[in-house]
Amino acid sequence: MQMDIKRKLKRQAKKQAISKGLKIIVTLAITYGPGGIIGKILKIVGSKWVIGYFTKRMVK
Repeated sequence: MQMDIKRKLKRQAKKQAISKGLKIIVTLAITYGPGGIIGKILKIVGSKWVIGYFTKRMVK
C-alpha cells in the first residue's frame, strides 16, 4: 500500500515538474525567440524603415 502511494506521488511530482518546465520553455520561446515579441517588434521597425527609405528614393 505504501509503495503504491510513493509511486503515485513520484508520478505526480514528475508530471508537475515537466509541466512547469514546459511552461517556462514556452514562455521564453514566445518572448525571447526570433518569432517572439522582440522579433516581431524588430520586424515591424525594420519594415517601416525600409518602406520609408524606398518612398524617399522614389520621390527624389
